[in-house]
Amino acid sequence: VRGRAAGSAVSFETVLPSSSASEGEDASRIEVSYSPDEMKLRAAARGDASSFGTVVHRLLETGAGLSDEELHRLAGGLLRTEGLAVDPADAVAACRRIFSNEVYAQSLSASRVYREMPLVFRSGDVLVNGVIDLLYHDGSGWVLADYKVLLDPSKKSAEELKERYKGQLDLYEEGLRKAGIEVKRKVLVI
Repeated sequence: VRGRAAGSAVSFETVLPSSSASEGEDASRIEVSYSPDEMKLRAAARGDASSFGTVVHRLLETGAGLSDEELHRLAGGLLRTEGLAVDPADAVAACRRIFSNEVYAQSLSASRVYREMPLVFRSGDVLVNGVIDLLYHDGSGWVLADYKVLLDPSKKSAEELKERYKGQLDLYEEGLRKAGIEVKRKVLVI
């Protein structure tokens, strides 16, 4: 799904699992990060998807160059720290899918790339304190990407996901603009 932010020339994409492509839709425009079956994660006895997402983000930040064995050990330690009874293989699989995603792959050859980058700025009367998952310059402009680790993305339509997370990406774009960075493309990877 593609669109434009209101009052902005910045494109916005929602990246869904490949099985979400409807007949006749250009499946090549859907960047696969997760399939619905793979996303039925065993996200802990207490169902803490947020903590699982935190673990996956930490692995993304530090684990791209690690072997599967090293990534598995790191995932196990992070999951224990978060108090999650989840098989480390689930976290490793989520990371490997993101590592193989087109957006992530493009960032590897970018001239400038920032992962898990803190962003603090004032928006009106509010102090915004966030973390940008991925920001890179692709040669023609800055690409802002946000990864969402959902338990079952098939339960949400592209429009629902886009609407739910659009505000976060718009806010990060505002903060980057205040820092002198003009974003040309915003991508939500599910």
